[in-house]
Amino acid sequence: MENHTASSVLASSQAPFERSLAAQCGSADHYRAVGSPSLPNYLAAVTGATHGVHDDGSPAAHPVVGDNLFIAFNGGAVGGD
Repeated sequence: MENHTASSVLASSQAPFERSLAAQCGSADHYRAVGSPSLPNYLAAVTGATHGVHDDGSPAAHPVVGDNLFIAFNGGAVGGD
C-alpha cells in the first residue's frame, strides 16, 4: 500500500484486507507526509513527532521513548502482554 494513493488501494479488489480495515476502522484521508525518507513519517504517524530522525536507520539507531499508538492500543502496557 505504501507509495500508492488511498483511492487506488481502497477501490481495488486486490486489497480486501485494507478495504475491510478502512470500512471497520476508518482511514486517515488527509494525512500528509512530514518529510522524506519514510521513517520520520512512520514515527510522526504513531508518536506525533519525528524525534529529530532524518533517515531510515534501524530501530536500534533511533530508540524512541514515550507514548505512542501501540502503547495506547495495548492498554498502556509496554511489551505486548
